[in-house]
Amino acid sequence: MAPWVFTLLLVLPILGFLITRTALGRLRKVESPEQIMAERARQALKSATAVDASDTEFLSALYRALVSAILGRQGSMGTSLTWSEARTRLIAIGWDAVDADAAARLLETVESFNYSGGSLDRDKRSDLLERTRQVVRRLAR
Repeated sequence: MAPWVFTLLLVLPILGFLITRTALGRLRKVESPEQIMAERARQALKSATAVDASDTEFLSALYRALVSAILGRQGSMGTSLTWSEARTRLIAIGWDAVDADAAARLLETVESFNYSGGSLDRDKRSDLLERTRQVVRRLAR
């Protein structure tokens, strides 16, 4: 066997391994915290629109959507925020104080409805859902 053939046969597996590893590394989907939290917010809004969702499920989904959108915009992960933390974070990402207050109050409203145990009528549900959608859309930009 010629020395160049021997060297080629010795190097081919190494080259195959390196090419395969590089290809898999480029094809592998790497999600950032922003993408993960944005997807979590979309899924939460989708579950909130389910017709058969109870008030508790509906309000939990709205809360999850708002929190995920706010945290995702900042590039962090998490599952809960108080309304004052939400306001502070919204101002930190460039929202004006009035809009940040409105979004934080929406979060507070969702929390208070959720923990009060009262029932929501159809108009209140659609109002909360629409306001939440607007905030999430704005944060997704």
